[in-house]
Amino acid sequence: MNVNIHLFHLLFLLFFPLNTFASTSKKCQLSDYEININNSDLITPIKHQVIPCQTSYFIKLSEKPLNPNWFNAFTEVGFYTGIGIGLYSLRTESMEEDWDYQVEDGFLDHIWQRHTSLDSWKLDDNDMMLNWGHVYAGAFYHQAFRNNDLSLYSSMVGPLVGSLFWEIIAEYKEVISINDHVTTIFGGVIMGEGMFQTSQMLKQKQGLFPKILSSFFNPSQTFHDWYDDKIWGTSYRNINKEFGFNTNVADDLLTVYSGITYSQGTLYSEPRDIFTLGFKTRTSNLPIKLKKSQFYSFDPLLTQTQFEIGITQEGNDGLFTDVKVIYSGFVDYNLQENESNSLTGHRLIIGPSAAVEFNSIGKYENEDLYGVINLLGGAFDYVYFKDKFQFNMQFESYADFALIKPFATNAFNEGGHIYWRSKPVLWKEKYSYALGFTTKINLNMQYNKLSFGFSSKRHIWDSIDNTEFERVNDAPNTNDINFKDNRTIYQTYIAYDLSNLTRIKLNYKHIKREGELIGIDNKDIYFHSQDNESLWSLSFEYQY
Repeated sequence: MNVNIHLFHLLFLLFFPLNTFASTSKKCQLSDYEININNSDLITPIKHQVIPCQTSYFIKLSEKPLNPNWFNAFTEVGFYTGIGIGLYSLRTESMEEDWDYQVEDGFLDHIWQRHTSLDSWKLDDNDMMLNWGHVYAGAFYHQAFRNNDLSLYSSMVGPLVGSLFWEIIAEYKEVISINDHVTTIFGGVIMGEGMFQTSQMLKQKQGLFPKILSSFFNPSQTFHDWYDDKIWGTSYRNINKEFGFNTNVADDLLTVYSGITYSQGTLYSEPRDIFTLGFKTRTSNLPIKLKKSQFYSFDPLLTQTQFEIGITQEGNDGLFTDVKVIYSGFVDYNLQENESNSLTGHRLIIGPSAAVEFNSIGKYENEDLYGVINLLGGAFDYVYFKDKFQFNMQFESYADFALIKPFATNAFNEGGHIYWRSKPVLWKEKYSYALGFTTKINLNMQYNKLSFGFSSKRHIWDSIDNTEFERVNDAPNTNDINFKDNRTIYQTYIAYDLSNLTRIKLNYKHIKREGELIGIDNKDIYFHSQDNESLWSLSFEYQY
């Protein structure tokens, strides 16, 4: 148990690095928001937003916070927690089953002992949607700081303080939920930063839909703009205009898509037709006009998001969310522009990254359901340009904390078993917690109007089986079960540009799901389930 706690603390420290380094040159001291270049390093020389420093220049990678307002940030977090406490108090009767302590006096002693004793730190047994919702609560806390001109690293204080206050003060009659801390703090920072970066990018796009999405990704910023009499949908960060981003090459993309998917697999008795609707974004904080440069940035470099829903004749059949942030890293540019404005060369990003993913496919007993926080990992993003040809390769690897409905549940139930007196959250809510790994690789090529791509994703998860971390209830865990879940997803596509803004795409996806349930106390329990699903889809995409 102590080893697990120390590993958790180590991971916590790794995820919240102190921004104590500054880029330097022989002639000037640079801030973390600037790199040292010469005008000859630019494909197109710039005459603004530079600060001369002998023969070199500083060029900002992002807008330096002008007026960090800690008071307003904490006030906003307090406002959100106040709303939460109010809603919690309205449901007192339904919440009483979660109460583990009766506190009549000695409130401060109770708070101190409960927080400092490892016996009070547990994995709770609440509903999965309620627990995953803490990711979005943490995102609001994070954006409360971001919207008050605080940096990424300073804004990590928001989810940390909000989660500690909620678990220690607001829910003082309950155990301290380890999973709520992980989802609120880690998941909140990733989701909050991803949506913050994407919202700022969307404000640079033309049209009503990007501005609506921008408000959806960062609603509190919309309120800030209204309160400050700013024009709705106008960004205070004009990075694109300042550095002349080439939207055909840079990563500031919003793609909306819809199509029809034909699905066939062993999990369902009959093939299914699914209507899909979604959008994906890619946001960069890099000046694409650089010709040749190498630097390390402590600012977020690249953000990617995807949101998709699937609808069948029976109704909503799927929901998928994915948010990734490369929150610092090494960048290498070597680009040249020819007379036709085409680029030749490469761009490389390597850095620490994190992501969150939620997946719900199917209905009821056939639902493939999981939410995963890719706590800490690394990302590699390489782009090669050669006139009309472009090649992009991405690789990511993460350590995971996941909330999963075990895939072998159906086989377990059909075998005459139930989860009674196993993990509390498993027999009450039909899901449980796991640790594991995720790896992803994406290859994309484009020549003129024709595009081709391949991707592979692998999830490997193993349940957390330490009963000391389980919340004690009326049915203690005397029949513990270990589960192992794997997902392997291969995908390939071919696409053709119908115009500068639209394209048609044929996509094939293969999903292999595999799950095992293994008795820990009862060695005779063993169930294995496997499913292969093939999905063909034809979709149309519109790019803003």
